[in-house]
Amino acid sequence: MPTAKKHITPAELDAWQASLGLLFPRKPMLRADEIAAPMGVDDRTIARLFEVEVKGRTGERRPWLMGIEFNAGVKDERMTRRYPRDAVILFYALTANYVPADLLQLLFDVLENRTPQELAAILQRCSELLRRHAR
Repeated sequence: MPTAKKHITPAELDAWQASLGLLFPRKPMLRADEIAAPMGVDDRTIARLFEVEVKGRTGERRPWLMGIEFNAGVKDERMTRRYPRDAVILFYALTANYVPADLLQLLFDVLENRTPQELAAILQRCSELLRRHAR
């Protein structure tokens, strides 16, 4: 199972929301497949994160990934799980071995070694993306 940081600040969580938030559907509760696909894992991995408990900061036991489990109405046999989007992003933020700013720095490092022609093409594409986002 992943190793979690002890604490994440509100500013750090905001940065993670901006970075990881694009990967997940914009709805309050997510299914396991919606969480698993962008991260390249299977649904069962997400289920295990819900089932395995860890010790919280104050000593309480809690699941790695918070969620809800309820009966889907099929003969009281089939349970369905949903995971709050914020809890998913917090889980990934707490277990990541980098911070969002590292990705930006990596891009800057790559740009340092590009030719003028490549930089011009990148600049053109960035301009197109900025125009698209401004709409």
